[in-house]
Amino acid sequence: MENLRSRFPSYPPSSFLFVFSNHSMKPAGRGERPRTQSLKSERAGLKEPRMVSNVQLADPMKLIQKVAAYFKENRVIEPPPWAPFVKTGVHKERPPQDPDWWYIRAAAVLRKLYLRGPLGVSRLRKLYGGRHRRGHKPPKFAKGSGAIIRRILQQLEEAGLVQKYDNKGRIVTEKGRELLEEAAKAVLKAEARKA
Repeated sequence: MENLRSRFPSYPPSSFLFVFSNHSMKPAGRGERPRTQSLKSERAGLKEPRMVSNVQLADPMKLIQKVAAYFKENRVIEPPPWAPFVKTGVHKERPPQDPDWWYIRAAAVLRKLYLRGPLGVSRLRKLYGGRHRRGHKPPKFAKGSGAIIRRILQQLEEAGLVQKYDNKGRIVTEKGRELLEEAAKAVLKAEARKA
């Protein structure tokens, strides 16, 4: 036990729970079950297969910038007249400083729908929320602006990149999927050239 205390001084003695896998010791949280693969794949020594698309592999910021530039050049979506004056949520102090923020947010929403869809306005509000500092009161989480997200979804739907899916929200159409995958390929090629 002394050996363990010297190796992990920050853990109190009562929380010395360990997971033994592949002959290595990993501390596990108190009362927590260790995270493992399914029993069959663990016995066989195999990892569970997982499909990974180019959109997942590409750097998110570069991909979003590329799609936002496409939106701006081809006028796929247009920011409304009130866009320069609004905050993106109650938790923000000022409006975005980037003049192209509407295109960037639309590209980010499209990427989120590709990765996690179907998503509705409420779920996206939660994803784009943040810490609301309320003066003397303690801070708490606040959702992002629903009007911005709703308007972006409507514009993407008019452009044919997104469609409604039952009553569960919106999903990316084939056209939107192709757009994201082409942009992801371009980003990955540019990264490969630099390396």
